[in-house]
Amino acid sequence: AHAPKSIHNLREKINRKEKQKATRSALAATANAKLVKERGHLFDQAKIKETPVIVEEKFEELKKTKEVAKVLESLGLMQDIEKAKEKREKRAGKGKRRGRKYKKRKSLLIIVSKPKVPVIKAVRNFEGVNVSTAKLLNAELLAPGARAGRLTVITEPALKEL
Repeated sequence: AHAPKSIHNLREKINRKEKQKATRSALAATANAKLVKERGHLFDQAKIKETPVIVEEKFEELKKTKEVAKVLESLGLMQDIEKAKEKREKRAGKGKRRGRKYKKRKSLLIIVSKPKVPVIKAVRNFEGVNVSTAKLLNAELLAPGARAGRLTVITEPALKEL
């Protein structure tokens, strides 16, 4: 058939200031607990008084998934990851055969200060959890599917960078 030709530009150009405004707007939406709840995130409201959750610098140094799970459990965030794991379902249609077998839910977004911190490898195994550096943060990570209010964990050095 007729595959996409390389002469076509498949990416839409978005203005720089418009992109920045979208990212800032999505970041501001993470601070609204009502929006986070409406998006479907589960978290213990008795333990979390305000969103986004800010953790100390030691969190970036965690090397084991068990250690991270223990910290997230104590913060009251583990139930959101468990929900994302339970909600994974097989995709309908031909996408299954094209490398998109499962529909996966989004869970936490963890924002760290540097790109090579040990916690990145430690959280890889959690379903729906994304890790980003403060510098590479964008609107798509903060508001997947254009729905603002993602449950976010930010480390203190990353918060200073933002």
